[in-house]
Amino acid sequence: YPIEATKRGLNSTEIGIVIGIFAIAGAITSVISGIYMNYIRAKRGFIFGLFLYGISTIAFGCLEYVMNYTQFLYLSILFRILSAIGLSLANTASYSAVISEFREDINFVTGFMEFFIGLGSVIGPLVGASLYEYQGFKTPFNVCGSLLIGLAVVTAVIVPSIALQLPRRTNIYFAVRIPVLYLICFVSLSVAATFGFVVPLLALHMESFNVGPMTTSLMLTLLCAGYSLGGVAIGGLCDRFGFTKQVFLLSSITLFL
Repeated sequence: YPIEATKRGLNSTEIGIVIGIFAIAGAITSVISGIYMNYIRAKRGFIFGLFLYGISTIAFGCLEYVMNYTQFLYLSILFRILSAIGLSLANTASYSAVISEFREDINFVTGFMEFFIGLGSVIGPLVGASLYEYQGFKTPFNVCGSLLIGLAVVTAVIVPSIALQLPRRTNIYFAVRIPVLYLICFVSLSVAATFGFVVPLLALHMESFNVGPMTTSLMLTLLCAGYSLGGVAIGGLCDRFGFTKQVFLLSSITLFL
């Protein structure tokens, strides 16, 4: 995307806004959907989120045909917001189902889910770069969006409804009085920011070395591979030995370094 955006006249700040708005919209959607997930229902939220994410992803690929600077910028922001809403809704629904169904092994199962998130982050840049070099900008988005819509249809057909065993009401005022919550939020913010500024700037920086999209995707793969492999290992460690605080402290120090 950064390469295509610069062709339309967008600068690094505007590219960062387009990519960063995804996180802002996702954060707001996650909070709202988390509070009302008992009413939305996990399966319904997951299906709708995947469908919206797939449609907006395909629409984002169609930006290849938009050459006007202003239209390209505002449509990019719109499609990123819709993608964030869909993805956040699907993620919140899936995590709610996991917490409800696997209470005894929550750390391991969560780590297992993070493994596949990281695996997708490893495979995604490689496949996306290959499709980009083969058929252009829109092809990776069309393929990914179509897969998401297909997954939504399969989920609607074969996955049974899940009765969430979660509290009916969420006491936000009680949650904000927990000191450790702010530390967790800060670490999560730092991790998201690290990935957030690497993605838009790495492609522009690597372009100065006259390398192709495949080389840039390999650099992103190294970052995501560590995330993927560490998820299952750390989740299993916390479940088996109860070293949650120690692992959290060590990971925070490592992130800082």
